Formats: sequence, structure tokens, C-alpha cells
Amino acid sequence: MCNKCGKNQLTPSSGSSQSTISESEPILATSSSPKAQSNEIMSYRIENLTINNYGSIAILSDKPTLNGNNADSTLAGSQKATALFQDNVGSTSRAASIRFSNPLAVTLSSVEIIHQYSSNSKQSHIWTNVAPGATTNADLTANYETGIGTGFDYWWLNISFADGMTFHTSQKECYLTETDSNGHGPLTFTIKDQQFDIALRSTPAQAEFDSSTQNGKSMGYNAFAFVAVQNNFPVPAAITLRHHYHNWTDYTSNYTASQPFIEAGAKTTYWPVYFCTGSLYSDYWNISVDLDVLPPSNVLELAEESFKNDTSDKACMLMSSDRCTAITFTINGTGFHIQVPSGADSDIWKTPAGYNTVSFVKIQNNFNQDIRSVLLQHKYSDDMVYEYDYQWIAKGASSQELNMMEYLTGPTHPGYDYWTISVFLKDETWYQNNKPGKQCYMEPVDATTLTFTVSESDFDMKMPSIGCNDSMNKKGTVDYLLGADINKAYNQNCFLASHNAFANYEDGYIIANQGLGICNQLVMGATTLLLDIWVLDDDIYMLHEFGDELYWKRYLANNLFARRIKLSEGLGKIGSFLNRFTDAVVTIVFEDRIGDQTNQRAKLQSIFATAGLWDLIYQPTAGDKTGTWPTIKEMTDSNKRLVVFTSYEGSDSIFPYQWDYMTENVYGNDSVDPTKWTNVRGNSKPYGELSTLAMNHFPDIQWSQISLEPVVEIESNNAQSFISDHVAAFEAFTPNWLNLDRVDLGGCVAMTKYCNTKLHGEKAGPIRLVQGRFLEKTRISEVGEAPESLPVGVEKTRAE
Repeated sequence: MCNKCGKNQLTPSSGSSQSTISESEPILATSSSPKAQSNEIMSYRIENLTINNYGSIAILSDKPTLNGNNADSTLAGSQKATALFQDNVGSTSRAASIRFSNPLAVTLSSVEIIHQYSSNSKQSHIWTNVAPGATTNADLTANYETGIGTGFDYWWLNISFADGMTFHTSQKECYLTETDSNGHGPLTFTIKDQQFDIALRSTPAQAEFDSSTQNGKSMGYNAFAFVAVQNNFPVPAAITLRHHYHNWTDYTSNYTASQPFIEAGAKTTYWPVYFCTGSLYSDYWNISVDLDVLPPSNVLELAEESFKNDTSDKACMLMSSDRCTAITFTINGTGFHIQVPSGADSDIWKTPAGYNTVSFVKIQNNFNQDIRSVLLQHKYSDDMVYEYDYQWIAKGASSQELNMMEYLTGPTHPGYDYWTISVFLKDETWYQNNKPGKQCYMEPVDATTLTFTVSESDFDMKMPSIGCNDSMNKKGTVDYLLGADINKAYNQNCFLASHNAFANYEDGYIIANQGLGICNQLVMGATTLLLDIWVLDDDIYMLHEFGDELYWKRYLANNLFARRIKLSEGLGKIGSFLNRFTDAVVTIVFEDRIGDQTNQRAKLQSIFATAGLWDLIYQPTAGDKTGTWPTIKEMTDSNKRLVVFTSYEGSDSIFPYQWDYMTENVYGNDSVDPTKWTNVRGNSKPYGELSTLAMNHFPDIQWSQISLEPVVEIESNNAQSFISDHVAAFEAFTPNWLNLDRVDLGGCVAMTKYCNTKLHGEKAGPIRLVQGRFLEKTRISEVGEAPESLPVGVEKTRAE
């Protein structure tokens, strides 16, 4: 065989058995010379043609030309030989039909095969949009000649991908023979063993891809592979994967899922990546993932952020063995897995909240009735609490929501996970696990779909790594109205107001004004929240008085009172409550320390919009300043269930100025001093000039703020009799708000109900005074006169 493509050579044959003619009928020259009959016949075989030694053979190519001493001595003079072997004698024009089969994992935007016979003009055909596994029509006709003295055949292949990247082979020399002609059917060329496969029937050959261009520019790549991403998250995902080779910045392979989301368990289409073999340079990978899952209800802005692999430009080299292969990467709760055949690697996540592992939790309802809603709170180590909502779970069913929990794993992250669950049932009762902040340790194996079960007696967190459970306690009946009448005007009702609602033990404060977190404050009936807002690090935070720019760094570092909580986090909790209880109205009163920072005013509105609250805001009219507001029912029917006041009076204020609508007494120590507590606050108009009245009733600071347990001072300040004396001191005016510390202690709830009775003009029945922590068991259920020692309508009893 020829070194290059198997051209047949002249080989001696020892007898007529090598001839294609029958042994009993050898081919003879036409000369009548007796020598021809007497001499031993010596024969040679050329392409199945046996020629005797009466002719001399001049071999110029793959076809014989026979010359004798005279015309009669040539094989061409033999009629029998000519009849049998005319195709092998001299030059014969032929044509081959060529088609292309695409074995690659992606559609080729164009395929061009080029053929040249000898020095003739090149012949080519371009096929477009050749799908994976598809075979084109045999649209390329390759003309050539066979026979001794004829020319060579040359081949080229150019393939282009959708992004315009084109790979080329150099010229490949190979011969077409008679068996390759279209009389035997088309030839199918393809890509095989990472090379251009010139699949001739006679003798196949292969050519390497050795160069690449894009838009006419040389790119330097000599290899390609194909990558898809398998979504092993339990929810749909939008995926962007970026690859680049070495430090080349001219071109970066990039794939974005064409579908809005790749379904759980599904795989993206493949897309090409380009690299070089024969070097020590690596390939680098980056991925970002957007999951179709709701963010924590108290941090809705996380919905705008993507998962990313933790190591920017994660190195994982593609090798020669990876050329032309279809590679599937996977993503799941533990990370990004780069499953390259020549050597796999992986990277952990950097989630929107800064964690590296995620699991997904659904809730199974094992109560004996339907669940109206569930609030699941999760905290990793000493980080902030993230809150997740589940809506309406039928008895015996699992939640439709699948919420994502983020946490850290690995030897450098030994923190625990802490869980609190609050369940609100169809009959308005609610339960909470016995130990809020139940400690459990989550492992990487827990980065899967988990089902937590809840019942009247048990909260079971079923995890692959470990069992973890807690008992459940009935907390009472949800009563966020606390005696408010939805058919009466907003300003004809009284609301329990939480002073510095953000500064609470549940959310991590060590010195706090409140014991419960904002969510639990709202559920127990404190539907008015007093919040101080400041600008820090170009964002808006809820902080106390000493958080101004002059002092905040020293204060946050040294003062146990402060914890940096973004306003967006607090608004997320409020939004969660309003979504859960669609007939509730919430009021926010801002002590606004943003000042005249115009850009922050716009951000304030944006934060409300992101939390889904902006469209819920009721904007008071001029008539509301001194007149009658809409009823609570009218506000809820129109879905304007949030009222916001601010202490900021600037022309660019986006909320109504507090002192245009409400009057208020002094605050701090003076507000719990019976000789001063009805004095009008400096900013306020006199009582009776505006449509609402707020009653402050809290000291500057009290020792109970450094203890989770009530002490004498808070019990004294929040004692129902003491609050009642304060309310009575206003004489002709009944407060619309009771602004209090530790709304979960003492007579806060009972006195709110009492004020509602007075505002509604009803005859007040006795109210049980409750000392100790809030228990939702206090209702006006008896009618009768109160003892003379207490204000009308108040009767002192001990807590149950």
C-alpha cells in the first residue's frame, strides 16, 4: 500500500492464479511469435489486471499504460482485455457524491467540505444548520479521474458554530478510486476520533483540526468540547456558565439558558467551549444560578441576586482526551461539579446571603385541621434570622411552597443552625415550638429536600444527618385587632404600638426595648411599629439614637444596644404578616434621621416597593388631619392596609408628616412620671386639634432591657393599673396608640382593648389585669362595674 492513502503498487505474481481471469484462459498478447507460446508466461498484477511479459509497463500513477515493440504487442490491442479491463486502462473520468453526518452534541451553523482533484479548480459545498445526529444530502460532487498517470485528490473541512467560531483542517491528500464513485452510492464524511473522517470506501483517511477563526480573525484554539449543565436542584434554575482558556480575553465561551428556567432534574442544551491541547495552560470556569424560589420574606432584595461559585475563575483543565466530547456539569445544594472526563473537580457556592450550602424545606401538616399559614425562622450561628412563609396547608398534606435554607458547612464553619416555627390554624389558634431557636447541626448531606412535620404536640425536623425535634405549645388565639372595630374609622380605634420594635431580643439585641421579634409582636396585636431609621454605608438601617454618623462606628463596636438591621429586613417581616392576614392594618411611625439626603429618599421608596408594600400604603387626605378617616374595613377592602407617618418635614418627603395628623405627649422618663405624663410633646399641637392621639409610656432606659426575664421595674411600668392611670389622666381624650416597651409584658394588651371600648362609646366591662409575659387569653367577656379604686372598666386579677 502507498504510505499516504493505499495506492496499489505493482507486485509480482508467481502464476496465473493471481489473475482475475480464469486459470484455464490466460490473457495473451496478440503477437503470433512462437516465443510467446514457448516461453514461460511471467505475469504482473495491477489493480486486478494481469499483464504478461510481452508488454513493457510504464507506471505513472495508479493506472497502467502498456507499450510494446509494435501496436500488436499492447494490451490495448486485445479485444478481450479491452472488453474486460477498459476501466483500468488509460484515464477514466468519475464523480463521487459526498454528504456529511454531524456526530457532535450541537448544531453546526455551517459545514464546508472542499475537494480538489490534481490542479483542477476546487469544488465545495456548504451545508447550514446541521443538527446533532443529522446527515445532509449528498450535495457535493467531487470530480476525479482514475488510471495510471492521473492526479491526486485533496480535502479540507471547515465547521462553524452558532457564535461564528470556525475550525479548519489543513489540506489532506488522499485518492479516490472507482469504488468511491457515485455508482456505488454516496460517501458519508463525518468527525470521528476528534478528527475529520474522510470515509472513502477504498481507503479512509483522517485530518486534524489545527486552526480556528472568528469573523476572519485568527483565534488560536485547536480543540473544542461541548458542555451542558444538569440542574439537580429541586426547583427550576436559570443558568449562566462562563469559560475561558488561560488568560485569553479575546473570546470567552458563554452559555445562557435559552429557556427562562431549566426544570428540576433537566439539562441545558450543549454549547461549545474552545481550548488548546499540547500546553500547560488551564481552563477557567464561572457559573451563576438564579433559582425559582422565593427569598426569605424579611430579605426580599435577595431575589435580585444569583448563586455564584465560590472561587472566581475556578481552574479545571481540558485535555486532549476531552476534545469533541459532550460533558455534563451538575449543580445541587452542595455546589458546582465540573465533571470533565480527564479529571473532575468541584466548587462550593457563594449564595446571595453569603453561605455555601442550601437545603429545601417543605412543611407536612399533621394537625387535626387545616393550617392557615406557617412562619419558619432559621438562623445559622450568630447570623441574622431568616423568615420563610408557607400558606394554607390542608390537613394531612404538604406545603406547596419549597423554601430554601442557607447555611455553612466545612471544617472552618462549625456553627449550629437554630429553628423556630409558628403555625397559624384555620380556627385562629396558633402554636409555636417549645424552644424557639431549637438547635440542630446541618451537614452537607442535608443539602436536599427536607420535610418538617408539625402537629399539636411535635415539631419534627427530619434530616438525613440526624434526627431533631421539639415539642409544640399552643400560644392562644390570634387577635391582632385587640378590640378594634373594622366598621369604625381608623381614628376611632386604638392600636398597641411597639416602641423601637426593631430593638428586640429575638433579633439579636442584647439590650432591647422589646422581647419579641417584629413578626411575633404583630401576631400578638402590636400592629403599630415605632422605627428609627438612619443612613449607614449608603443603605438605610433601623438603629437607635446613637447611630448617627458621628458616633456609629464607636457605638456599634462598644455599645451592646445596637445591631445593624436593614430597614428592608423589617419591612419584609411586615409584608409577611400582611400577606398572612389580609384583613389586618399596620401602622409605621418613623423617627427619620435620613435628613435631606435626596438619593436616600428615592431609595426609601424603592425599599418599600421591593418589599411589596408601596402599593399597600394609604395616603391620608387633608381632611384626615382633623376629620374622620376611612373605616378599617374600607381600607382592607381597597387593599390600602399600611399607614406610614414620618418625623421628616422636608418637601421631598414621601410620607405624611407625623405632626400634621397626630398629637402626642412627652416621652422617656417624663412619660412615666404622673406629674408630667400628660404634657404635650414639643413637636405636637395641643390635644384635640388633630384627629389622633398617641400616648407614650416608657422610660429612657430600664434595667429590664438587659434581661430576658421581667424585673420589678418593667412590671411596675407596664402594670395594667399604672397604664390605666395614665390613660385616665387624659380625661376627655382617649389615645389611639399606646406606645410601650415590652409589649409582651403586663397590661399592654388588656389596656389596648379597654381603650377601644372607650373610643367606641361602649360601656366598659371589667378587664382582667395580666402580669407576666403576654398570653392571648385576655378578652372583655364580663359586664359590670369596676371597683372604685381603679378607673372605670378595670378590674384587677392575677395572671392565669
